[in-house]
Amino acid sequence: MENYIEAVKAAKQNRFLMCYSYAVSWIKWQNKFSSEELIADYEKTGAEIPEEKRVWGAVIRELHKHNLITHAGFAIYKKPCGHSKPINVWKAN
Repeated sequence: MENYIEAVKAAKQNRFLMCYSYAVSWIKWQNKFSSEELIADYEKTGAEIPEEKRVWGAVIRELHKHNLITHAGFAIYKKPCGHSKPINVWKAN
């Protein structure tokens, strides 16, 4: 799993650092949130979108690893493509 995370972070086209920097700033203004909400707000900024959406998994993992967020339960994915599956909810520390 760690090799996967490193591979995702290393790929320039995935814009990991840009996404991570945005997330660090963004979570300061959130009470509870899902990755779906984080991604949607990032995409509204007009910044370059990562070619691989899975980069957001690496972003969430790094936020958690650095104790910037804590798991706060589950919600339902809102977009139709998520088929109402459960999604993690996080809270900023």
